[in-house]
Amino acid sequence: MEQHDITTTDREAWLAWRKLGVGASDAPAILGLSRWSSPWSVWADKVGLLPEVEATDYMEFGLRAERMIADWFAERTGHFVTNEQRQIEHPVFRWARATIDGEVQESADSDLPLGNLEIKTTGPGPEWEFVPADYVAQCRWQQYVGGYERTWVAVLMGRRLDIHVVERDPDDIAWMAERVAKFWSDHVLTGIPPEVDGSEATTAALAAVYGEVDEGSVVDLPPAIEELAADFVAAKAAVKEAEVECDEIGNNLRALLGEHEVGLVDGRKVVSWKSQGRTGFDLERLRAEHPQIAEQYQTTSTHRVLRTHLPKEQA
Repeated sequence: MEQHDITTTDREAWLAWRKLGVGASDAPAILGLSRWSSPWSVWADKVGLLPEVEATDYMEFGLRAERMIADWFAERTGHFVTNEQRQIEHPVFRWARATIDGEVQESADSDLPLGNLEIKTTGPGPEWEFVPADYVAQCRWQQYVGGYERTWVAVLMGRRLDIHVVERDPDDIAWMAERVAKFWSDHVLTGIPPEVDGSEATTAALAAVYGEVDEGSVVDLPPAIEELAADFVAAKAAVKEAEVECDEIGNNLRALLGEHEVGLVDGRKVVSWKSQGRTGFDLERLRAEHPQIAEQYQTTSTHRVLRTHLPKEQA
């Protein structure tokens, strides 16, 4: 197993290294399991089409909290954590990469790790019944790259530390490795994008890559695109129809509940209509009473709007 000692403070070097392969957070996205990325957005990032993501305070907190969580994990489990933020590569397929939050050893004098550590931070909430699928895939990829037998997932949920273990699954890892390798060879190395999907991550990536428009420019498309545009119109109409139906059903439920908060069927809670507060911002009042202050904080943004221009019989 190849290892590197680029520290997390050297962010530019880490980003450059990460672009040259598939990391543990990329693998779930390539498999369609990620809540934040998609195959298309990963491809666009790897071929250099996406801008670098600015580190947020939330990301900074997660990074700074890792040392504390690792110490907490070690104290609770009695294990020893070493090699924090180590960058590793698969011994054969060097493009298969991962940055581990640490290796878990029985003691400081141990020769071989028991596994690796993956640290997560999230808001307060109930303990996981199971590790989310995208996190399992992330752990599996780390096991594939580093040869680990298990991965401890230490998640800080608000102020509570929960610890889970993801054991190595050779069949699952082989399935992942085959599909990720195909993505790397068929799309990243060739520069040919994968198929787009309807995820928010793909929408955001397309907007970032093609955010600048050449005013007045046109492109000739094949006739089959008219059918795709018609499908787009039909899908939007179906969504609108479904929203109307949803509103009607919701109002029927509200009418049945009336002033009651919870509705039961055979003693089981089936529906509820509870009060919930929300804090808003009165922008119009600010503009009316303090126009100069409002102007100081006013921002202008642009985005591209997708519209169809079909004959009436197709629209």
